[in-house]
Amino acid sequence: MSFKEFLNYQIIVSENITFTVYNAIFILIAIIATIIGLKILKRIFNRFIVKKKVERGSYWSVYLIIRYITWVIVIVVLLDSSGVKVSVLLASFAALLVGVGFGIQQLFSDIASGIVLLIERNLQLNDVIQLQDG
Repeated sequence: MSFKEFLNYQIIVSENITFTVYNAIFILIAIIATIIGLKILKRIFNRFIVKKKVERGSYWSVYLIIRYITWVIVIVVLLDSSGVKVSVLLASFAALLVGVGFGIQQLFSDIASGIVLLIERNLQLNDVIQLQDG
């Protein structure tokens, strides 16, 4: 068995997907590269925070958003490269998320407001907020 035959060896075969050793190696390398890339990005953010002496919370929120978006993109690309029909999957999720979005619209509004508060730094640690209700 040659190396090329080994890479093309089919691990999972079904009518919709054919998963080979090459796919498994590609997924492993992509996941490791993503983890390393995100660790490097985290170090860059930490150095920037220490160098500029800025509040950690707002930059940490930006890092988390970048991390989540990166993982979503990596997972979609890996599924697509593995032979999964991502367009059907994304269309299904889009329809599902529209329905869920209407149900939890207030939650998304609160999250967006929280991100704005973190970025604009209107509130600081140990601030006291008084409401009209008491």
